Amino acid sequence: MGKTLQVAADRAYDQSKTVLPAEVARGVYMRNAPSLRALKLMHLMISTAGGRMAQDVRHEMRLSDIRRIEGMAHHDRESLKPLFEELRAAVLTYDDPQAMRYTIGGLLDQAVVDYRHELSGDVLVSWFFGRMFRDMAERSNHWAILDRQTVFHLGSKYSVLLFQHIA
Repeated sequence: MGKTLQVAADRAYDQSKTVLPAEVARGVYMRNAPSLRALKLMHLMISTAGGRMAQDVRHEMRLSDIRRIEGMAHHDRESLKPLFEELRAAVLTYDDPQAMRYTIGGLLDQAVVDYRHELSGDVLVSWFFGRMFRDMAERSNHWAILDRQTVFHLGSKYSVLLFQHIA
């Protein structure tokens, strides 16, 4: 296990920060970069997963928790659909010159929005990170610690990507 996961697990108590693997923060390996709203959702998902981001487990949060965050749009189940589609379409490429090989994969394997109890306001959002992202997070020994509210208040996807890169 890389140091990034240890740092993310140690900072799980701090809801104001997100620990992001440096490989993702730099954005060097990402194609089809998601929109601003999808990037904000990605940060929230990684922050929610914390030290478990490299585990092949279902991560989840409630839609009501997303709505409570200042700087996130007032989402409903339909507004989340295109954001998850964008995150699913993002392509990660990792080139390992030592092994003389590169790997292509994705950030997100599957997302499920369970709206069976929508009338009571209990919508559950769950997801599995893609194998490529999990492997990258597990091997990562470098990380960026980002202030969540700063990310949620930035006004363009380029400002979020630049903030990640500089961090």
